[in-house]
Amino acid sequence: MGTSSPVSAPEREFDADAIKDWVVARAKPLSIGAGAVVVVIAGVMFWQQSARLKEDRAETAYGQGATSFYSGNAPLAKTDLEKVIARYPGTTGAAQAAILLAQMSYGEGKYDAGVKQLTDVQGSAPDVLRAEIEEMIGAGLADAKKYDEAAKHYLKAGDLSRFPADKDLYKAEAARVLGIAGKSADARKIWAELAANRESPVINEARVRVGELDAKAASK
Repeated sequence: MGTSSPVSAPEREFDADAIKDWVVARAKPLSIGAGAVVVVIAGVMFWQQSARLKEDRAETAYGQGATSFYSGNAPLAKTDLEKVIARYPGTTGAAQAAILLAQMSYGEGKYDAGVKQLTDVQGSAPDVLRAEIEEMIGAGLADAKKYDEAAKHYLKAGDLSRFPADKDLYKAEAARVLGIAGKSADARKIWAELAANRESPVINEARVRVGELDAKAASK
């Protein structure tokens, strides 16, 4: 009475011995496993540190190229920016370098070259810059009078953007080039959507555009 049953004590003793035997038998594998975990953690930390260093170096190199550009030395800026893209692919600095190079190409009327500079880094660019790159591609195509293609990239930029205001600005760009291309119905559909959004930064323009398109259609 008040004591354990005759069976319970031997069971507890057996369990303790079993655990001890299990640990002893597996002492080496357990130590190896712990070592493997340490190696993995060290590897992850090394990779993260390397990635940060790569980003920092790319940002510094991009800054040098941008400084050359804004100081009026376009040839040196081009060389510096191309090096950033070649040495630090996949970094924010490389994507920024491609954007600036594309702007330089557009300024020289080399729209196809600028679009290519952007599409070359598009797949590896950080998510935060993907919308801007799509918008820049759209701008180059629009300047090259490839309006249908430009509209697609503007709309994609809107899809990728994280901010509602930016989404609407990109959609407005798409509507403008569709209007230039003579695709009034497609343009009106976008403008009508923007005109119905009271929070849209382009609501006033959208309402004017819808009115103009409706008046144009009625006059035919």
